[in-house]
Amino acid sequence: MVAVACVPKSKHEETTRRLQGEIDTCQQGRAALLQEKGQLQADLQQKLQASEEELAELRKQREAQKAQLELFKKFTAKLQSMIDVGDIDVYVRRGRMVVGMPSQVLFPSGQHELAEKGKATLKKVAAVLKEMPERRFLVAGHTDNLPIGENLKTVYEDNWDLSARRALVVTRFLISEGVPPGNLGATGYGEHDPAKSNKSVAGRRKNRRIEIVVEPLLAEMPQLPEELKPKEAQGGAPGR
Repeated sequence: MVAVACVPKSKHEETTRRLQGEIDTCQQGRAALLQEKGQLQADLQQKLQASEEELAELRKQREAQKAQLELFKKFTAKLQSMIDVGDIDVYVRRGRMVVGMPSQVLFPSGQHELAEKGKATLKKVAAVLKEMPERRFLVAGHTDNLPIGENLKTVYEDNWDLSARRALVVTRFLISEGVPPGNLGATGYGEHDPAKSNKSVAGRRKNRRIEIVVEPLLAEMPQLPEELKPKEAQGGAPGR
């Protein structure tokens, strides 16, 4: 007769608990791995989407730069005869295309009413601006840093006043030549936005100018991050 060895119940239960613990540990480890895999996949998908958005934005910027270059060439070609004699200059300043005109071409010294030559010059500029009804333009007046003469203080408070009046006169003249009023704005900077140093006569002459700044179209501007985009109004009283 063969003797059968019996395992004590307490030892059997201990072995069962140990095996179950190992199974639980394996299952937890597997769940953690699956969760980590899912997170990695989500991260990769997010990075892929961000890269695609960045590529799309780069393409958009290249197209905008191409459009700006074409616009620059168009302005230059249309105004070349006046550029050649120094009545007008076309350049890029602070990322904006600018049509610049020396004050002495447009105005008598120390005045804000247009000279006849100034009117003739602006007629040609207005003809070009009218060809771009989708664009907006800012007419900016600038002066050097020499104070207003005593004989002019009864007319102008300071350089800022003179520059603002000149900008407004130019704006109104452009409107009279058919440039839509809604496409124009006017501002005066006085001596506070010099193009050159005011330490020389040549520098001060450069600073006395009218600039027509070509504003970019919305499609040409870089995309704002989501957190910087304006939030839509959530109810409340309507604005006035």
